[in-house]
Amino acid sequence: MQGLKQDLERDIAAYTCGETPAPHELIGAPHLEEWCCLVRERGREFVLIVSGIVMKHPEIDDGAIVSSGAVVWVDRHFRWIRTHKRLWSLGQQRGEPIPLDGIDL
Repeated sequence: MQGLKQDLERDIAAYTCGETPAPHELIGAPHLEEWCCLVRERGREFVLIVSGIVMKHPEIDDGAIVSSGAVVWVDRHFRWIRTHKRLWSLGQQRGEPIPLDGIDL
């Protein structure tokens, strides 16, 4: 767990300085197609997650519909996201508004 936290801290520091993941990191990252952003209640707070059709995930079959963990960084061009656990590459967005508790904002 300590390694994941250190990786996340290093990545956030790099993104804050304008860096982006290396091409080999994005190529090896799980990929989401037809994705959309969702806001979920987690305890007494709300988190942003991304849901879509997964490809290249190390533990999930291609074509499954999945939701990421809480998003901690979003690429401003929506090419990738970073969660606590991993980097995800993003493909075609579904183009839906972000719902909050079933209400479109």
